[in-house]
Amino acid sequence: MKDDLSIQEIVARVYKGILDLQEKGEKPTWVILHAQRYRELQVWHRRLGELPAGDYIDEEHLFDIPIAIDNSYEYAILDAQGKPIYFVPRKGYGTNS
Repeated sequence: MKDDLSIQEIVARVYKGILDLQEKGEKPTWVILHAQRYRELQVWHRRLGELPAGDYIDEEHLFDIPIAIDNSYEYAILDAQGKPIYFVPRKGYGTNS
């Protein structure tokens, strides 16, 4: 696991994971972020301002998927059954399998 992922890298990985699930006909139900990553996302979003193509980040959603906070992950995407599909566990928590 990389400890130095930027919030931009996490957003890109989440977007790719969402697209991968959608291509398989599955719908992601939650984006999970560590509390610190959530704060970084909100700071980055404020710095970006309103995006011309529409806003894909708000306080409760990333790419129209609800955000939840769970400090055992850097980030995760949950499938329809609530199973983490694409994720990076926080150092000291489980493994990415």
